[in-house]
Amino acid sequence: MSPSPTIDPTRCPACGAPNLCAVARGEDPDTCWCMVVKPDDAAPVKPAGAANQSCLCPRCLTGA
Repeated sequence: MSPSPTIDPTRCPACGAPNLCAVARGEDPDTCWCMVVKPDDAAPVKPAGAANQSCLCPRCLTGA
């Protein structure tokens, strides 16, 4: 069995770009961009290993 890949909480698990997550930077969660953005219905599903460990980036979450 191969080891699980290391999850970088500052990177989008879907595309690898910086996710700009306030929580990952140690900031107040209420200041995060994701608190005011509506996810796109077509947003990619995070890999199972990234659940509760890394956020999607704004581009992946909104489909922009």
